[in-house]
Amino acid sequence: MKLHSCYELDQTQKSRWEQFWCKCRHAHPRQHFLFGQVERAKGRIPIYIYGESDGTIVCAGVFSIHPFLWSRRFSFEAICQRGPIFDEPGWAKEFLWGIEPLFKSLMVGRICVSPYWIFPEAHDVVAVLDELGYSADAPTTDSGYSTGLVDIRRSDDDIFCSFSKSARREIRRAERQNVAIRAAGSIDEAQTFFRYLDRMNRERGIIPVSYDEFKATFQHILEKRQLGVLLNAFGGEMFLGGLWIVRGPTTAHTARYVVAPKPLRELSNLSIGPVLWWSGIKWAKEKGCSWLDVEGYADNADPSNEKYLVYEFKKKFSPQPVYGLGHYIRVCQPFIYSVHKSFNFLSCGWRSATGLPYKIKKKMCIPNLRREST
Repeated sequence: MKLHSCYELDQTQKSRWEQFWCKCRHAHPRQHFLFGQVERAKGRIPIYIYGESDGTIVCAGVFSIHPFLWSRRFSFEAICQRGPIFDEPGWAKEFLWGIEPLFKSLMVGRICVSPYWIFPEAHDVVAVLDELGYSADAPTTDSGYSTGLVDIRRSDDDIFCSFSKSARREIRRAERQNVAIRAAGSIDEAQTFFRYLDRMNRERGIIPVSYDEFKATFQHILEKRQLGVLLNAFGGEMFLGGLWIVRGPTTAHTARYVVAPKPLRELSNLSIGPVLWWSGIKWAKEKGCSWLDVEGYADNADPSNEKYLVYEFKKKFSPQPVYGLGHYIRVCQPFIYSVHKSFNFLSCGWRSATGLPYKIKKKMCIPNLRREST
């Protein structure tokens, strides 16, 4: 395998990357090259790496480098969210073996990968990761995470009938009350969604999505409605809620969902979620997807589980419970990684004490990176 790495892709590379992404069965939307712009907006450094065999791309990953706030030379980690993408574990083995010297030379503490593979098929990938010295970041059942898939290859009527009785009732109520679902076509139309998202994250103690990240996601991913869409629900001119959804070649993924409680109470406590998710499913079908990943689900969750109500809501759409491959890490600079862990411990303690996100902006210097071939 020949490896190529760069900070920017030229037009030819973008075209070849997208062709591979479109035909890869295990491709995730976060591994489309456009998400590199989102990582840049988060204050990280994207690196595009792809492997070729006989002139054909067989493995690719958008890696995001997280540099130290006080240093221009060292980096916490290089993380590949829901990637790299590949269809043959053998190619992943060569790819991951080949990238380690690159990240060592860039003084990166650890490499973190999470290929989008579902068990039991993912066992072959786990074997490769174990052989290369990667370990599960947070081991759970099958070293993965629980989620659910809704089969959207069926007819609209069959999908609708598979929803719970309450979900079908709320969708019909929304239609009777003339609720309008509109895709946001400009950043101005997306502002209300962002305000509710920011408020919800802060109230729940979740690290907020920065406006820079949201704006970059909208401009590069959601605005053209090809890789994703932001669906807003309105009752007249009142904002009722919204759903942010993205897609890969075969699977769509719910990303963020918000509601506006006060206006919904004025509409006889209408539940806006079902009609938003139903609209998201129909958008995904139009884009050729076969599945909707509800992004986190357990059908037998204990009521004491903090996500119990979230799972109960998703249960309305009758997802099939599955396990996906989790995050796996490989430490390549032990000293830097130990500093990274200490920093995480201290910053988490600071966030807990203040209730605020730890965020310091500092100008970064991009380390030297040559295009590499091995």
